[in-house]
Amino acid sequence: MENSIVTKKTKDRDQSGFSLIEVMIAMVIVSFGVLGTGLMQLTAIKGNAFSMNVTEANALIANKIEDYKGKARTDDFDAIKSEAEKEVKMHSDDPTVYKLRTVVQDNTPENDLKTVTVEVKWQNKGVHSIACQTIISQGD
Repeated sequence: MENSIVTKKTKDRDQSGFSLIEVMIAMVIVSFGVLGTGLMQLTAIKGNAFSMNVTEANALIANKIEDYKGKARTDDFDAIKSEAEKEVKMHSDDPTVYKLRTVVQDNTPENDLKTVTVEVKWQNKGVHSIACQTIISQGD
């Protein structure tokens, strides 16, 4: 009887720790977690790049509308005309090229008013565009 008790205690001591299969399963689970975190980081970086493009396009639109409003204030109201599409680059190290186009409609919606539509397009993994419309009066 004493022999069986000693054998049982010895087996319990030999069984302590992790088996190789348990360690491998834990490594696989941790690997999936690290991979998921890396993919989330990549998605965040892409989202930030797109947000930067949208912000720059909005800045181009705001600048163009402010130019037109400045002309309206300085009695240069008749100089507010449509402009053909032109290419604009915000940064020399950025490959994104924005295409800025302005359409001005005279006497709309009323006489002595101009409806100005400014559109910016760019291509970055697909074609994207933003447009803004405003109404300008003389002396605005």
